[in-house]
Amino acid sequence: MRGFFKSFFAALLALIIFTVIAVIILVGVVGGLLSPSKPDIDGKAVLMVDLGQTYKEQTQDNPFPIWDPTSSTTYPVFTISSG
Repeated sequence: MRGFFKSFFAALLALIIFTVIAVIILVGVVGGLLSPSKPDIDGKAVLMVDLGQTYKEQTQDNPFPIWDPTSSTTYPVFTISSG
């Protein structure tokens, strides 16, 4: 009888873990489908660049920007030119 309960609870745990993973994947897929798409840009659109801002050629990603008060948002030139 002990073996039965062991197998039963193992299968129940596997079912719960599978359900949690499936819900996480489903939320990710639905979130990806509902995210806004790129805006349509007309042929006569003009790009306005703020020259008062710093544009670096390469940036170093900071994994903890919340804890670093000296960090600021910089936009690499490649990101700006590639759209």
